[in-house]
Amino acid sequence: ANMLPHGAGLKFGHGEAFALSATLAVATEIVLIAQFAPRVDPRRLAVLECCAVSGLAVTLAPEFGQQFPPLHPFWLSCALFLGAASAFLQVSSNWAMRKLSGHRAVLIYATEPVWAALFGAAAGERIGASAVVGASLIMCALLLNAVTQMLNRSGSRNSA
Repeated sequence: ANMLPHGAGLKFGHGEAFALSATLAVATEIVLIAQFAPRVDPRRLAVLECCAVSGLAVTLAPEFGQQFPPLHPFWLSCALFLGAASAFLQVSSNWAMRKLSGHRAVLIYATEPVWAALFGAAAGERIGASAVVGASLIMCALLLNAVTQMLNRSGSRNSA
């Protein structure tokens, strides 16, 4: 049975291309951090990551029609706060990648949209049915992974 409204179809547009590109970028980031984080200082890696992203954003902003706000203490304090928060998150991520396997880190990264939706809902954002279904699928995948790991551990203990 077709569950789409009459005349609606599945299309791959600009938004879907952007979402797929962002997904690939995040996956690449996770793989690269997993590769380099165990061998380098997490703070230095975070500085490098923040500088690279900032430089890319400043370079590409005019290309996408973005204008910089006038220099004002409010905007400067916003930029500094967001920069500090980003640096803290990157240091935390890099530190965690030194301590966790890439597999477990990916599972943690997968919950990011769920947390974003929860915070958005707490701030009054309307959460659509597709977002609830997506968050539910992510949580089911995490639960399935946890159950599979528990069964594998208990199976290896019983065979020993």
